[in-house]
Amino acid sequence: ELGAPLATHFLDFEERPLGAASVAQVHRARLAPDGEPVAVKVQYPWLAHSLPADLALVRRLLRAFASGRDSQLRERLFEEFAAGIAGELDFEREARVAREIAENLAGDAQVVVPRIHAALSTRRVLVMSYLPAISIADRAALRARDVPLRAVLETLARAYAKQVFVDGLFHADPHPGNLFVIDEPEMSVRPRVLFIDF
Repeated sequence: ELGAPLATHFLDFEERPLGAASVAQVHRARLAPDGEPVAVKVQYPWLAHSLPADLALVRRLLRAFASGRDSQLRERLFEEFAAGIAGELDFEREARVAREIAENLAGDAQVVVPRIHAALSTRRVLVMSYLPAISIADRAALRARDVPLRAVLETLARAYAKQVFVDGLFHADPHPGNLFVIDEPEMSVRPRVLFIDF
């Protein structure tokens, strides 16, 4: 996908993924030549090939169960679903959205969006800065580091209010796998919230 062997772009690339989801898995790596730590999101290679057949099957099933006015509604819902899936498979689009949200939230020092490495990102690979972090759902780990949970919630609420009510563009997948507190010494005083997966 990147047009060259991994060793051309990365000093090392961890084979075991940090995490995996429905369309991709994420690996830790270090960029060549400076060793900057990055996270590399890699789309499953079979998705692009299987998606048209999978969507055709879903459409046939919906039509088999649709009748009258319901068929128009189901067709519109299917079209929206298909467009959403296609959007999720376009990592260049995700990179653009991440950059725009980062720009929009740049005035809030407590909110972090990973920096995208555009030269190493494609429709199926997304390379971004890596920051050690703890899931917002891991209360035990956050308490062990004396992270003020109220401050984390206030940061999240402030960031989402700005995204929705001011910017009109927001991180639409707010689950514990996508929201973290950056693991750093000052997290017990001023925790920074990390958003991923745009």
